[in-house]
Amino acid sequence: MEALHQATDMTQTIEQETRGPGIVDFISRTFPPFDHRAAIVSPFQKESQRDARFQEEFSAMLLSLMLEFHAWSTARPLHENERTADELEKEINALMATEKEQGMSSTLLRLFVGTPMFPSTHPLSLAAPSSLC
Repeated sequence: MEALHQATDMTQTIEQETRGPGIVDFISRTFPPFDHRAAIVSPFQKESQRDARFQEEFSAMLLSLMLEFHAWSTARPLHENERTADELEKEINALMATEKEQGMSSTLLRLFVGTPMFPSTHPLSLAAPSSLC
């Protein structure tokens, strides 16, 4: 019977060794302190600072873009007006050159239209309307 008792003790010892430390040992152990600053607070603060820097940079870029767009949109009508005026001036000059080539310059036409066709003594002259009545 003693052999059976020794075998049981030996089996219990082997089971304890294979199971590792007991529950009491596990519970009584002290855990390392949790460093909440290094694990949570510092990364959160770094991320918050990074977000704030991004917001500042983004706002500066957006403001710059808005100012450039405003300057462009303000200058655009002036530029387009100047360009259109230049194009119209070129067309007018081309038209005047064509008129001169054909002998129908607008200055000659004005001179022609501006001079009376009939002398003032002629019965159809505008200078003597009373003679018609």
